[in-house]
Amino acid sequence: EEGEDDWMPFPPGEGDERSLGPVVLTPAHTVEKIISKLDIDRTYKVYDLGAGDGELLLKVAEKTGAHCVGWEIKEELVAEANKMAVERGIEDKITFIADDLLEAEMEFGEKTVVIIFLTPWAMNILEDRLAEALSAGCRVISCWWPVEGLVKRVGASSEELWGNTYLYDCRKATRGA
Repeated sequence: EEGEDDWMPFPPGEGDERSLGPVVLTPAHTVEKIISKLDIDRTYKVYDLGAGDGELLLKVAEKTGAHCVGWEIKEELVAEANKMAVERGIEDKITFIADDLLEAEMEFGEKTVVIIFLTPWAMNILEDRLAEALSAGCRVISCWWPVEGLVKRVGASSEELWGNTYLYDCRKATRGA
């Protein structure tokens, strides 16, 4: 449907200088598309950098059984997301952490997906981490803004999946090395 992906995020704010982006809910149809396009199953690890209310990862964990980890700087959103995981009976598949993304410990590998919906300046700050992820063989989904530096830096392929959603993948380049 025309315009279904034409949603624009609000500017970051609410006084937290550590915030790397606005809290914007990911539409359900986008979650379905991500799961389908990437063929995510229970053997995957899915990270959401800036998880907001956690709904994206809650749906991924419910539908696929993948192990999901979300980082969000706003503690009240993390508390609510962890509560929802317990209420849905998936707390063993998902963890939400109230921490700074720049300090987050992540394990990257071929069956890892990193989802980001952050401002362009925040993605520039995180580019080293994203390059590390891609070099290890995982895939990165960027919602709204492309991260073109990754294509040049690690030889990742770049594909616009649908309106303003981008997939970065260098698994072929990694395997061929």
